[in-house]
Amino acid sequence: MKKLFIRSIAMMSLVLFITSLFSSYSYALSLTPETNFILSPIKSAEQTIGHYVDQITPGAQREYTFYATNISKKTITLKSYPADVLPDENGGKGFSLSNKKPAAMGTWMSPQGVQEFKLKPKEKKQFSFVVNVPKDLEPGQYIAVAAVEESTLAESQSVTADAKEAKLAADIDNRRGVQMIMEYQKENSYHEMSIDTFKHEYISDGSSQITIQLSNKGTILERPVGRIIVKNSKDSVVFSEGYNADSIYSKTTAKMVYSLNDSILWPGQYTAYYEATFAGQTISRTFDFTVTEEENQQSLENRQLAGSLQINNSFGDWLKAHMWVMYLFIFVVLLILGLLLFLIILLWKRRQEKDKQKPSPTPPQHV
Repeated sequence: MKKLFIRSIAMMSLVLFITSLFSSYSYALSLTPETNFILSPIKSAEQTIGHYVDQITPGAQREYTFYATNISKKTITLKSYPADVLPDENGGKGFSLSNKKPAAMGTWMSPQGVQEFKLKPKEKKQFSFVVNVPKDLEPGQYIAVAAVEESTLAESQSVTADAKEAKLAADIDNRRGVQMIMEYQKENSYHEMSIDTFKHEYISDGSSQITIQLSNKGTILERPVGRIIVKNSKDSVVFSEGYNADSIYSKTTAKMVYSLNDSILWPGQYTAYYEATFAGQTISRTFDFTVTEEENQQSLENRQLAGSLQINNSFGDWLKAHMWVMYLFIFVVLLILGLLLFLIILLWKRRQEKDKQKPSPTPPQHV
């Protein structure tokens, strides 16, 4: 009987475990954006790598052709447009939106503007962009993007006072892009990067966040590696993290974002050291910033509300960052001990004086 009961419990636990896994998997799938189309180069060789790679010369003209294929069971509306390549957060492949006019290599492409077309289920459309290479071209690597975007209206969105913001909130964009990588004397490209701006702020859950702008001023893509180290006023490390950035394209700036989720920055002065290594070169920069009492208090309140407050570096770490409190405490204790010692000595001396003032006893007289 006992064995049967144990087996039943084990079977129920196994069923619940499998059900929870399936539920989690189904939920994850439901969060994945629906993909209704694919975009690819027309040539089979480029289809394998997913982009074009071409050798160019100043003043040359190139034509690049693409396929947009509807893989859904419904008619969809797509928009093709020329786009600039942009790094994602912390580096990575990205490109500009359809409502942004190109400002870099996207301006080399024609036609300019947005071209809208419809695709029936399983239909494939071929389209092309012509690239006109400038005559005053420096040796380097130049990348433009042929982009296609599908916009679908959200099923339910609250209406805001700002009509423009309401429209942006209601439009869900599904975008795909194919890069055209054009190289001119790539071996003579020059490498240059800079660490530009620093920002420390608190995000909604109360955690500290540091954002550093890292710019590629050279003529070729870079993938820098480096580290960030944050120290308090006593030169103690409160946060340290290495990074290995993905693509930061020529003449672009990447936002390098670091979340200090497990570290509480108590009020005081801090320094952030940032380092980047690329193409055999290393650059670095140090930034100073301050955390105020008000910022710290608001951060703690937000972390408590978000349920993310972990006192990993609590009172002891706070004392390390505010050693003057410890020194003041020691001074007060020593002062009290000194006063007590002084009172003891004073009382002892008074006792000695009283003993001296007492008349000595007279010896008894014998008759």
